[in-house]
Amino acid sequence: MKKEEKDLLKFTIKVTKKSLNLLKKNSSKKYNLSKAFKKEFKSKIDIELNKFLRDQLKNTNLKIFSEEEKTFNFFNLDEYIFVVDPLDGTFNYVRNISNSAISIALMKKEKLIFGVIGTFPKNNIYWGGKTIGAYKNNKKIRVSENISDKESIIATGFPARFNFKSKNISMYLKKISRFAKVRMFGSAAYSLGLLAEGKVDYYFEENIMLWDVAAGLAICEGAGGKVKLTKSKIKYSYIVNVSNGGIKLI
Repeated sequence: MKKEEKDLLKFTIKVTKKSLNLLKKNSSKKYNLSKAFKKEFKSKIDIELNKFLRDQLKNTNLKIFSEEEKTFNFFNLDEYIFVVDPLDGTFNYVRNISNSAISIALMKKEKLIFGVIGTFPKNNIYWGGKTIGAYKNNKKIRVSENISDKESIIATGFPARFNFKSKNISMYLKKISRFAKVRMFGSAAYSLGLLAEGKVDYYFEENIMLWDVAAGLAICEGAGGKVKLTKSKIKYSYIVNVSNGGIKLI
């Protein structure tokens, strides 16, 4: 990793920690949810956290591509950019269910350089990338060694843009039924962090947006995972498959 990238990683980890403190400070507040798109809900905390992250990250002079601010097309940009999801798992945070996350990735020409995820309320920091390995609170982590679907856990979910037509549901169930157990945590970033540290073995989701998974994909690659991305019809969305490397990608 280049020195510039190392410096950006250190800075991003610091910003993520500060952001978790903001989430903790506001956790006792009552936030309302408003529908942004079909089954996608937003709250004031999303806007507050996005502003905080933007104000912090702008000190790097890099462009920021956020779930809350899609002001440019980042594809093939010959420069570093941050891809940010201020709060992945808004519903969980507002309802105090747990399992929400701050997700920040550094990319260049659609290539993942590194990812940083901060989880709430446990305040765990996951970070890593393909060339630097993967870490949880500075302790190196690795994907599981399971090779059998029938003894493995798949983490998945139904994103806001999932098509619930019977044909799609049948295909979805066919894919996840290969596994021993299915877990839905309500946050893609949180799920990918668990995969990176070997607590789940596979991740699958359709029509998930890039900002939801970018940081987690980088960390999983650093932990030895295998990633398969297929672009969906919806702009910036993908069919995402991530394996521990021992289990065949769907």
